[in-house]
Amino acid sequence: MCLNNLVSIEQTIIKESGLILKRELIYEAVRKFNSLGHECNLEISDKLGMSKLQLNQLHYLKVIDRTVDITFGKLAEILNITKPSVTEIVNKLVKLNCVEKKRSHMDKRIFYIKLTETGRNIVRLQYLAEQRVVDIIFNGGHACDAGG
Repeated sequence: MCLNNLVSIEQTIIKESGLILKRELIYEAVRKFNSLGHECNLEISDKLGMSKLQLNQLHYLKVIDRTVDITFGKLAEILNITKPSVTEIVNKLVKLNCVEKKRSHMDKRIFYIKLTETGRNIVRLQYLAEQRVVDIIFNGGHACDAGG
C-alpha cells in the first residue's frame, strides 16, 4: 500500500472516531436534558396538583383548552359521551380547581367550560418544564421551581 493511502485511511479513522465521540457527547447531552426536563416536569406537576389528576382528565383539559366557547353539549359531542357523563367530569375538574362553569348571558340554560389558571398551567406543563430547563441552564444549574 502506498503512503498516501495509509495517510488517507488514518485520516478517515480519525474523522470517524471524532464523529463517534461527537455523537456520544450529543447523546449524553440529550440524556441529561431529558433527565432534567423529567425532574422539572415532576416538580411542576406536584406544585400544580397534577398528581391528583388522572390521565383521561388531562385529555379533557386539553380538549377544553383547544375548543373556543365549549359547552357541556359540545364537550359531550367531541368526547362522544353523554351529557350526564360530561357533568360528572366537569364537576370533578371544578373540585380540582382546573375548570370553572360560566353561565351564558344569552341563554341561562347554557354553561361554558373555562380553564382556570391552574388548568391552563397543567395543559401547558410541557412548555413550563422546557422553560425551566432553559432557565436552569442559563442560571448555572439551580433547582427547579414552578415560580420561574
